[in-house]
Amino acid sequence: MFTTCPDQEVAEHLAEGAISVGLSACILKTSVDSIFNWQGERQREGEVVTLFKTSVEKADDLELWLSQHHPYDTPAIIRIGARANAPYEEWLNQQLDQASNSGMDQDLKDSANTAVGSNGTNLLEAFGGQATVAEVEESNLSEDEAIAQVQALMEGMDELDDMELD
Repeated sequence: MFTTCPDQEVAEHLAEGAISVGLSACILKTSVDSIFNWQGERQREGEVVTLFKTSVEKADDLELWLSQHHPYDTPAIIRIGARANAPYEEWLNQQLDQASNSGMDQDLKDSANTAVGSNGTNLLEAFGGQATVAEVEESNLSEDEAIAQVQALMEGMDELDDMELD
């Protein structure tokens, strides 16, 4: 999955954040010149293409996380279907699993655990600590409960971002 960022600082922030919350194992960044139409005018700007290496299982969550943390009004978050050689795919999955079980991820879980839905079950407990958008949609939670719990999870991610910047 990739997106473009206005500068290296934003690309670095998104890269560090995605790795810290266990949504990407490796990020590639490179500067490019972009030409595009925006609000009826031709634009030419320097940007940073930021490629996030992740698993199919984490792609929905990464897309949601990027859309919540990207500074652009309309970020381009592009998915690319690709296959990796078996040894690399194994490494990638190990990295994502380790990050999901790390202390940084525990901080995120602790923050999100403060939000409890009206049915008394929080999102992370309901899905064994690893909830995806699809799992929330397939749960028995009402739409309002699921939305509230996803919002609480995203607030936990924002709190994690704030801690990393200090």
